[in-house]
Amino acid sequence: MIKNSNGTLSLTSFKELCAYDKWLFFPAASGSAYFLSFITDEAPQLADKIVGYSDSDSRKWGKIQDGYSVIPKDDISDSKPDVIIVTSPAYFEEIEKDLRLRVPENTLIVAADSIDEYMAWESKRSFLAKRFANKVTDDIDLSPFTQFFQALPFAGSTYSHSTKGALTYRLLDQAQIPQDFKGKSVLDLGASDCFYSLEAKERGAGEVMAIDSFYWKKGDGLEKINYAKNYFGHQILQKTLDVNEMTVKDVGQYDIVLCLGLYYHVLDPFRLFRMLRSIVKEKLILSGRTVNLVIADPVSANTDNASYMVLSDKHFGKWTPNTQCLVDMLKIAGFTKVDVVFDYCPLGSTIASTAIHAS
Repeated sequence: MIKNSNGTLSLTSFKELCAYDKWLFFPAASGSAYFLSFITDEAPQLADKIVGYSDSDSRKWGKIQDGYSVIPKDDISDSKPDVIIVTSPAYFEEIEKDLRLRVPENTLIVAADSIDEYMAWESKRSFLAKRFANKVTDDIDLSPFTQFFQALPFAGSTYSHSTKGALTYRLLDQAQIPQDFKGKSVLDLGASDCFYSLEAKERGAGEVMAIDSFYWKKGDGLEKINYAKNYFGHQILQKTLDVNEMTVKDVGQYDIVLCLGLYYHVLDPFRLFRMLRSIVKEKLILSGRTVNLVIADPVSANTDNASYMVLSDKHFGKWTPNTQCLVDMLKIAGFTKVDVVFDYCPLGSTIASTAIHAS
């Protein structure tokens, strides 16, 4: 994605892209499925322009995803696309540089998250974005800041240049964030730029506490939050705190706790879940990475729902459970009602996205 001089995301018009005849999506992951849903919803007549998906992961080659064949990255030129839509915003620059070595110079390579109409379509899920979308663009200057993690929706459909891009908004539906937070107290763990804290306030929440550590201690994290709070006009409490060390005494209890994209980064996830059980008064909303694996339970006969976990980086404590493991750990931690509300894995992939409500 390209950043404007004022630090906002440089947007491309979808109407301009419609002049091109052959579109290819890269990589064959969830982002491509989301962008395809935008086309299906907003411009279904353009589906015939899509020549396929591509990916660097050989496990996906030759498979059919969302009705399109996944071709090897080295074979992209054979499809002769005139537009490549890159649907992984965090790796756009790296992907673009690599693809430039494989396609003609005049091939357009564009990030899906920099397409004006697509961002508007995804951000319509946000109450915050709705309120500011029709406001006259004012002097938004994010140039003093480094890249944001979340795509904050400023006036006039202007977004902060970010790592997550449209996925910032997609998660609102995936995790089934409540439409109405009226009077509820909310704790937002791993809040980064506080988009979900601000969104909760916009949806009527009472007290909102945002917690983070690494992101806020790194560079200008806190300055970005102060800018956002002042701009959107919401009062949010904040505390710089490492969740690996956090206790109930540090934060108290909250009606709703948001734990979005955090649990697989902590050193001891079971400790986190047990602590959350004592913090949550009504509902825990949890989302993050899982491994798409269903295996027979070696203890319970005739069942295919064994808990499974991969420790992927022992130094940082990163781990990846299958969905059943996530459910079992939450139940062992004391949550009596655990509902999987979203569970998606792209065809040919082993890494999935899962969201759970627990109470």
